[in-house]
Amino acid sequence: MMTLWLCLLTLTCLIWLARLDPKRRRVQRLPKIRQRPWLRRSISGLCLLPGLTLIFLNAWPSFLIWLGVSTLSGWLIAWASAKTHPSMKKTPPI
Repeated sequence: MMTLWLCLLTLTCLIWLARLDPKRRRVQRLPKIRQRPWLRRSISGLCLLPGLTLIFLNAWPSFLIWLGVSTLSGWLIAWASAKTHPSMKKTPPI
């Protein structure tokens, strides 16, 4: 149960980081956000804190589950928020 909560914390941090990413905001034509460098570093540290906690508690199976869920959720966030350029859309084969 603890692993689930730690995965949710990491997922929340990853979504937050994706919303603050200046390159992603520029590509999606969203307004710029003035942000301090320490904010993104703090969120990144908070994102990694559950993994360090599981290592410290010597909960290796939970750590591996957390690592897999974190990786998968990061890829899903990137996939879900990606915008495809019109020239890169799939064309049917001839």
